[in-house]
Amino acid sequence: MKARNLVLLISASFLIILLLTGMWVKNLVGSFFEPFNVTIENKSDTDIVAIETGIPNSSSDVYSDALRSGKSVKLKPKLQLSGEGMIYLKYTDADGSESTVTICGYTEYLSGNAHVVISNDGVDVTQECY
Repeated sequence: MKARNLVLLISASFLIILLLTGMWVKNLVGSFFEPFNVTIENKSDTDIVAIETGIPNSSSDVYSDALRSGKSVKLKPKLQLSGEGMIYLKYTDADGSESTVTICGYTEYLSGNAHVVISNDGVDVTQECY
């Protein structure tokens, strides 16, 4: 009976180590294999009424809902790329002011993510693109 308990303990330990290793690998390279997504936080005083993501001279995708002040949204734009390129975000606020920012400076695989914070003082972009 003691040998059986030892085998069960070793098996359980092995499974736990395997699970933790798998989670570590997913966190390490997971965004490389996921389609590109962008999280947009509107920390400005005005609503964002139009949002477009795209690749210059290629494809674009429009998000049709307004992004209210103080809210955020996660988008998975449907883009097409042949070769290499960059991804832009164009948005219009409720006052009619339009801005365009680069949210992925270089991509070959349209994978990874970007985090965009729009505030009254400007736009902050954190990107991890592949």
